[in-house]
Amino acid sequence: MTDTMTIEPVTVTVPVALRISGLGRTKFYEMLANGEIDSVRIGTRRLIVFASLKARLTTNAEANK
Repeated sequence: MTDTMTIEPVTVTVPVALRISGLGRTKFYEMLANGEIDSVRIGTRRLIVFASLKARLTTNAEANK
């Protein structure tokens, strides 16, 4: 039997975060500005902390149940 591990990325780019979250660009940047989603800057590139994005979206999903 083979164990399959799912490896989640540490960070994702903004376009990838928008695609996987389903959020609009305006709402996404609003959430970044409010500190609801964490990001890091490397040079001029902004990377979104995947765990932060996932936690924020799953918290919303659980609250809406």
